[in-house]
This record gives sequence, structure tokens and C-alpha cells, in this order.
Amino acid sequence: PALKTNVLPEGSFEILEAGKAVVIPNWLGPAECRALRQDIADCYQAGHFKNFVLSRNPSKADREANDRWIMTSFSKRTGQEGPFVDATIGNIEIRQTLKARMAQIKASLTTRLYDRPTLASNVPQTHEMEYLRYGQGAYLQRHTDEHHIELQYAGGSARSKKPNATRRSITWMVYVNEPDWDVGRDGGQLRLHERAMPSVSPVGARGRHLQIGWLRAVENDADRPEQPVFLDPNHPGPENESCMLFTFDRSGHRIDLSRAPFPNAYLYLSYGD
Repeated sequence: PALKTNVLPEGSFEILEAGKAVVIPNWLGPAECRALRQDIADCYQAGHFKNFVLSRNPSKADREANDRWIMTSFSKRTGQEGPFVDATIGNIEIRQTLKARMAQIKASLTTRLYDRPTLASNVPQTHEMEYLRYGQGAYLQRHTDEHHIELQYAGGSARSKKPNATRRSITWMVYVNEPDWDVGRDGGQLRLHERAMPSVSPVGARGRHLQIGWLRAVENDADRPEQPVFLDPNHPGPENESCMLFTFDRSGHRIDLSRAPFPNAYLYLSYGD
């Protein structure tokens, strides 16, 4: 059957394009949440989660509390499939149901968002989906999900790309907390560092040019709105000086921000943040 493209609430796409997060309470029903919680518990007890060291509990009470635990779909390093997609592990039916829901979301996003043509592509091992489990007191520190290739490797844009290479475009999270979850007692909230005002133009990327920052809005100045800043690493210029920062105005016209093309090393050494 054809995938639905109206699976998000009205206004969701405009919120995403403005650089903000869409929050949908009760996106999954109680029965589906219960089934997912049970599958998570069973898979954790069976040893199918591995330690993931990006989160920390400052109390250092025990190993389970210190880090988050993850049950992956695949390994980026080896290409090997993970337990999340293994039909012999846990309740594969409930995980497939969740994957089908997300396929509808991706189809909707690629249709409605600006310049996101590959969101619904069915290229193997390009769409991350996993279980995450946090020990008591653990938390994930503030971070940027996706960095421009020029900020990861010197001259990164000139590197040869893997077949069907992709990068993260949309991050999503589904909470399957118990019905009696209480933030004061249990914690577990997500903190978002959103912009003060909506973006003047769609955020994320312009083709291969990834957004790396913002021009901050000036309060009560209509001529100084929130503007996403993109990095063009292949702008014409002297050898080894081909980076150009640019943005767009309200009418969609590109505005180059750098006075002249500059070396990749300026951004690479500072990691762009």
C-alpha cells in the first residue's frame, strides 16, 4: 500500500523549516508503548545492549548509571547489522511496526520539507534506528548531531565518498516512559537550545552545503531576522582557499558573508562551533 504523507500534525513542517522542534504528545498508543517497553527490557536482560560512552552520571554510582546503553540497527564502522533488526531477537514485530510508522514520517518529510530528497530513500544502513536506555542519573551532554565534512577532516569535501553516502538530516526521538512518569522524581527530560525567533529561510542544507551556524536576530529589527549560515567548501578562489559562508534573505536570494574565500583550516581547527 502507498505510504501516508499526512502523518504529522498541521504546522509541523513549518516548525521544522523554522529551525525548531516538533513535539507530539501520545504519538504512540498505550498498548504499543507497553510492547516496546517490554521488548526493551527483555533485550537488555538478554545482553543485546552495549555501553555507549557519550552520556555521564557525575555521581559515578555504578557502570549502568554512568553511561547510556544502546541496541543498534547497524555498525557504521563495520557495516554489520545489529540486534535491532535481527528477527531472532526479542519482539521483532513491534520493532517492524515502529519502522513502518517512521517510513511514513520519512515519506511525508521528503515530500514537504525543502531540499530533503533522500529522506525516504531505501538505501541500506542510512537511517539510524535504535533503542536507548539510560541508567538512573545518566544524561547526554549538549552536542551538535551533524558536522560539515570540512569541520571533520581537512579538505574533507575533496575526499572520495562511499557509494550512497548520506548524512543525518532529521533527528527524532520516541519516549516510551511508564504512564506514571514524573519529571521531578524520574528526570529524563529533553532540553532544546532553540533559536529565539523562526528562521527567515529553510534550515539544514542547500544541496551539499550544510548549515554550520546562525546570524542572530536583532530584536524589533525586521531587517535582521534569524538567518541560517551555510558553508560552501568549493567556492572559486585561490588554491586551498575555497570556503565561503553564505545565507539567504527573505526572497531566497543567496548572500555571501565572507569577504573572500578562505582556507578550510580556519574552520577545521576550531571545529566550527
